[in-house]
Amino acid sequence: MIDPAWEKYVVLADLALVVALLIWDKFKSTYVFFTAAFVLILLGVLPVSEFLGGFANQSIITIFLLIFVTSVIRDNFDLVGLLDRFFGKSDSPSGFVFKLTAAVAGMSSVMNNTPIVAILMPYVYQWGKKHRVSPSKLLIPLSFAAITGGMITVIGTSTNLVLNGFISNSGGETLSYLHFVVPGVLVSLAGIVFLSTVGYRILPDSVSVTEQVQSNIREYLVETRVLPEADM
Repeated sequence: MIDPAWEKYVVLADLALVVALLIWDKFKSTYVFFTAAFVLILLGVLPVSEFLGGFANQSIITIFLLIFVTSVIRDNFDLVGLLDRFFGKSDSPSGFVFKLTAAVAGMSSVMNNTPIVAILMPYVYQWGKKHRVSPSKLLIPLSFAAITGGMITVIGTSTNLVLNGFISNSGGETLSYLHFVVPGVLVSLAGIVFLSTVGYRILPDSVSVTEQVQSNIREYLVETRVLPEADM
């Protein structure tokens, strides 16, 4: 146990160490966070009851439920077929980006945005490969649309849910859907228009490693001829 007067300094030092380890990127983030929490528990700064109570937080449970629902949809529905029907007529990359960002923003408003991005990444990558479009011009809008769409509702992103849970635990008035809808929709619409017009043009046209090797294949191959009388 430490002196209560030193608790705030211990917490700041612990937080600084977490940030440094995350930037160093040598350990898994889960190990870093649990170790930091364990240190605070050992020093008596964080009560065990509060630590365990965090796992029973309504908002945390909601996040896991949303991830499970998204996984069920992915495993039991022909998402590729549905996406082909939705994006099939999009021949121009900018048109595809417009449909993609609009659809992703809408889905992210009612589902957790992280699994949505994970589900759509392979499809978007293959669409770009098929139409000879750099993955960076499609995957970056996919990520940004999921972020902006998640701002529309309380359940759209984990950040909103966790914040609402902290407010509820502290006895404050929780945030409702109306607190998010108007600013979230405005930000999402602006993001969709920007990403499908100006944003698409200024995004980097990166070339994958495979395409780079294929276009410079002679730099990586050596040709030689072995004579019949050569000593093998």
